[in-house]
Amino acid sequence: MTSKEPKENGWFCDNKGIVSSGFGLCLSAEDMAKIGQMCLDKGIYDNKRIVSTEWIEKITTPYLTTDEKFGFMKYGFLWWIIDEEEKIYSAIGDSGNVIYVNTEKNIVISVTATFKPLVFDRVQFIREYIEPFVLE
Repeated sequence: MTSKEPKENGWFCDNKGIVSSGFGLCLSAEDMAKIGQMCLDKGIYDNKRIVSTEWIEKITTPYLTTDEKFGFMKYGFLWWIIDEEEKIYSAIGDSGNVIYVNTEKNIVISVTATFKPLVFDRVQFIREYIEPFVLE
């Protein structure tokens, strides 16, 4: 049964306690924004180096281009490259969770929601409605 109630932070595990790296991470919008901010700051969060600058570059480098189903977006290491020229990338989770990073405009937007249509619909929503509001 699906619930729209907020859940605690956690990561789904198998019966041996091993987490899956590709899905099942449950975070608040605030915690997702912290990850986005760390990426925007090239691996530094709260004045501490969390990951290397090189790792941020690797995860946001496109390694494959998707087909029409995913809007021909490019994909890095679990991050979608929305716009290579403007340096915009996003982590897009199941059912609508998004961490959106626009390095040129120096903003991070996180969304936790149930938003089912298509993966790129979430990014389009952020770019058309949320990002302009944040930049005012």
